[in-house]
Amino acid sequence: MNITSKSRYALKIMMDLALHQENLSHRVDIAQRQGVPLDYMDQILLRLKDHRLIDSTRGRSGGYRLGRVPSQISVYDIFNAVEDGFIPVLCLDGFHSCQAEQFCQSKDAWGTISESIRETLSKILLSSIISDRSSLNGESLNMKIPGESNPYAIDQEGNSPPQEARVHECRAPRRSSTSTNSNGLTNDLQQAKRLKNA
Repeated sequence: MNITSKSRYALKIMMDLALHQENLSHRVDIAQRQGVPLDYMDQILLRLKDHRLIDSTRGRSGGYRLGRVPSQISVYDIFNAVEDGFIPVLCLDGFHSCQAEQFCQSKDAWGTISESIRETLSKILLSSIISDRSSLNGESLNMKIPGESNPYAIDQEGNSPPQEARVHECRAPRRSSTSTNSNGLTNDLQQAKRLKNA
């Protein structure tokens, strides 16, 4: 199970649309308000639309709006719509299996963990997130700081800002690098080998 940048951006998009329900929102406006790269925006919007979480209207005055009221959209709905798979191990999807499945001791545990995560995320509604956020930060989720230039500004040709300008994007925590010794073994493997031989 991996919450990728697709989920992080999708949540920002859905929160933005929830705060601008009175009007259609153009993709460029969402990108500017929330710092979502335009080259990524269309992929996410398409998946959200396929799962009927958003609606779109074509034309010069068109745009996007929520497909349901925020109280009927959960975080699980959003993540599940944009991720390629939202399960910790493939054998839980009902289509894949492995040679060790018949005697695997951890499959049932992963099933319990997966169901617990699904139930928890399903209880977190978009409406409650917006309510909590608004009470902490007024009515706006805009990332632009008053009096400062917007680091997410889209140029006149519709291009996203350069990578170095997007310093405040939502990012996953960095994983610590694993060093190797002179024999090519990682420190973790070397430690495990020492414990085994102890």
